[in-house]
Order: sequence, then C-alpha cells, then structure tokens
Amino acid sequence: MNKTIIICWAAILGLAAFPQERQETGQRITESQSQGTEKSETTFLPFGEASNAVKIAQYPVTNADYARFVKETGHKPPRYWKSGKFPDGKERHPVLWVSLRDAEAYCAWLGKKDVAHTYRLPTEAEWESAAGTTPRDAEFNFNGVIAAHLLKKDKDRLVEFVHPKSEQKGKKQKLSEVISISPNGGVRGWVNHRNYTGFIYTDIFKEISDAGGWTTPVDAYPQTKAACGALDMWGNCWEWTSTEIIAENGAERGKKVNAIKGGSWYAMRRSCTTGFKGEGRRPEGHYNTVGFRVVQCGKSGVKAEAMTSGETQLIRIAEIEVHPEHLDAYLAAAKTVGAESIVKEPSVVCIFPMQKKEQPTQIRIVEIYRDEAAYKAHLETPHFKAYKTGTLHMVKSLNLAPMQPLDPEHMNLIFRKDNTK
Repeated sequence: MNKTIIICWAAILGLAAFPQERQETGQRITESQSQGTEKSETTFLPFGEASNAVKIAQYPVTNADYARFVKETGHKPPRYWKSGKFPDGKERHPVLWVSLRDAEAYCAWLGKKDVAHTYRLPTEAEWESAAGTTPRDAEFNFNGVIAAHLLKKDKDRLVEFVHPKSEQKGKKQKLSEVISISPNGGVRGWVNHRNYTGFIYTDIFKEISDAGGWTTPVDAYPQTKAACGALDMWGNCWEWTSTEIIAENGAERGKKVNAIKGGSWYAMRRSCTTGFKGEGRRPEGHYNTVGFRVVQCGKSGVKAEAMTSGETQLIRIAEIEVHPEHLDAYLAAAKTVGAESIVKEPSVVCIFPMQKKEQPTQIRIVEIYRDEAAYKAHLETPHFKAYKTGTLHMVKSLNLAPMQPLDPEHMNLIFRKDNTK
C-alpha cells in the first residue's frame, strides 16, 4: 500500500483528524441526556418548490433522538444497542438498524406531540430536491474514510475471514493485504460476494458492524451542505424514503422495495451522490447502514386566495389498464412521476395515482394543473418524458377523461400546495 496515497486521501476526505477524533466533534450532551431524558429541538428547512408547506430536518435522526422515542413508547431499540442503550459517545450519530416501519412509527410519535404539524418520511423526489446536486469536492463519510483510517492506524493487523461460506474461513491476512485505496479514492478488496472474501467478511468488520457501524456525528462535515442547507445528506447512512421502486442494484435487484438515498459509511463515494438511483431495501428490513430523516408538514390547508379558479384549471382523470406482467414496474414509475411533478412543478396542483382494489391492473390518476399552459409545460419535463417512454410498453389502454369541479371554492381545503408562484 502506498503511504503517500493514504495520506493524500486522508486530506481529501476531510481526515486531518480521522473519524475516531471526529466522533468527539459536535454538540456534547451529558450521559443522563444521551439516553432519552432531554428534549430535542430539531430544525426544519424549506426546500424546492414545496418550501411553503413541507420542510426537511437539518440532520438525520440521531441515536439520542431515537432514545427519547424508545423511552416514551416502549418501542424496541435497534439491535446494536446494549441493554436498551446506544454505544457510548454515539448520541449525535445517526440511528441505524431501523426499518421503514420503525421510522414511520417515529414520525407518528412526533405528530402526536405537535398540534401544528404532521411528520413523515420524504419521497425520493423530495429528498433529491432538498439535497440538490452533490458538489464534486464534497467531503462526507463513505467507505474510503474507514479504509484510510484503518490503514493509517493498523495496516499490519492480522484480520480473520469469518463467513461460514468463505473459502478463506479461519485464515488470516494483514489488513493491508486485504484492502487498499486507489489513486482516485476507490477502495479495493472491500467485498467479493462470489467467494465471501474481502474486508466485509472479516472479524474486524463484524466488530465495527456490531457496534453500530463506522458512523460519524451528523454535524461532522459542516462545510458540506445540501441545497436546502441540511447536513449529512451524503454518506454516513442511507436514508429511507416513502417511494417504492424496483431495485436496480445489489441483492434486492428486481424486487419491489423502498428507495433509499444518500449512501453510507459502507458505500462507495459514487453511491452517496444525489444522482445515484435504484438502491432500495425491504420496508420490514433492518440494516447496519440505513437510518432516516424526517419531513415536517403543516396541518392546516393553504388560504383560499392561493388557489386558482376552477374555471381556469385543467382537470382530468387518466383511465389506464396495465399489462399484468408489468404492474409492479408501472406502479413504481407512476408514484415517482407523481411525486416529482408535485415537488418540482409549482403549477401542478395534483397528480394522484390509484388502483382499483378488485382490479389492480386498472389505474386511475387524478390530474389537476393550474391551467392549460401548466399542463403543456408538464409534458416537456424530463421526469414526465422518462415516465412516458419508460411505461409505453406497459400500458394496455389509456383514456383521458376531462373533468369539471363541482365545488372549486373549497378545493383549497383539500390541497396544501400554494400554486400562486
């Protein structure tokens, strides 16, 4: 292993102090506070075109945040917590080993404590809008960070392969013979699923995973801010979204899952960027790399004057029949384009896809646009064009039924989005 490369990448990755030292940065709280007895004031930030109604948390949910939830509700704690308590010194680290269902329960708990707001997980489109494009020089915690630290600290340590299916099981090698860092920051020897070798199948990785992963405090990289001003949106932990997709990567490939965004301490740098798509996990699953961030929504509707007149709006119902063999893929695409249209297009009031309970291949989509010009602009957006070309072969029949509102005066009580912008 080239020592120069290690030192070079330590600097590029923001590791003048390596993660062990970085774990001491950020807000300090006492032991009595750290296990769920202290109140937390979470900052929520506006983002994208939905900034008037929807805001995203400045940080992912931390171990300390989640401890308050566990203490008040009796919810089962994550598996890496010992005797119901998270590891010492990790109060400001993101909570891991939480399923989508756990995250939804946390959101419901927050909502019960706040009469003015509801809380939920972001959609994939909302997450991407809040994050914005990942800067080329962004510093964050990914697998190059842990590799650089371990190689600097203990490159001659003997590590043992422990996976029962590994052809190297029980054998030991120097750490520097297992992993290395390439000149462009990539980690060689991280994983080999074919024969269960590589760093993730060693005893040292198991120790790290059992302790909650190689996370850093959520404010460890204050210089790396998302478009909305949030921190820790890239690297450290994957974040759940409410968007269902057909996974394109990893063990979940081809399966219906929930999209996760942002990468993690385990992931390659490229996987942590906003533009990386197709990664997902089962909603019931618990993972040592996946946490979550919360979205806050106002409970009250927008004012009446924020709505356009029903006479000028373009309203219709799309009546669609989908080929059964493409149903899952179509549903994922319809949810994605609906969410992206609402988040990215201020003149789209509603795109609400549904399916008949007794005839699941029969899809109905309620579409409301501010006016005809808004509809025409929608047809030219990249997300609609991707939906159209990607689902053309999935659709058996399509009928667009123009509709007229019976009570446009009260539509503002239904939709929370301000369409005056």
